[in-house]
Amino acid sequence: MLFPMKVDYGLRMLIDLAQQPEGRPVPAAEVAARQAIPEAFAVQLFNSLQREGMVSSRRGPSGGHMLAIAPEKISVAEVVEAFDRSIAPMDCIHSPEDCTLSVACSQRELWSDVEQLLLEVLSKTSVADLAAKQTSMTSALV
Repeated sequence: MLFPMKVDYGLRMLIDLAQQPEGRPVPAAEVAARQAIPEAFAVQLFNSLQREGMVSSRRGPSGGHMLAIAPEKISVAEVVEAFDRSIAPMDCIHSPEDCTLSVACSQRELWSDVEQLLLEVLSKTSVADLAAKQTSMTSALV
């Protein structure tokens, strides 16, 4: 199962913002450059994150983006759902009517269990957890 690049980039952008001084707006171009994300795509993702209430933006010369809520309150599951809407490994988990075999499918329960386990792990992991780990990893390199 592959998550879309939007999820990866969105998480990287949130982690980057979590590592900045609280309340300091950061221009999209700075975040995009640090995270190796095309700037135009970063702007689109910031718009999505703002709609989801995770990021706020300020216009003007000292403007930019910042976290709208504490990074401890943003789970990875919420970020995935903001961009992907579903983490089901198979479409039939949430749309059994689309599969003619779903009435008697031995795999359906397995994939449903996989989705639940994945959701559990992603729900327990916050942007703050990942930011702390990222900081520790990069400081170990120095």
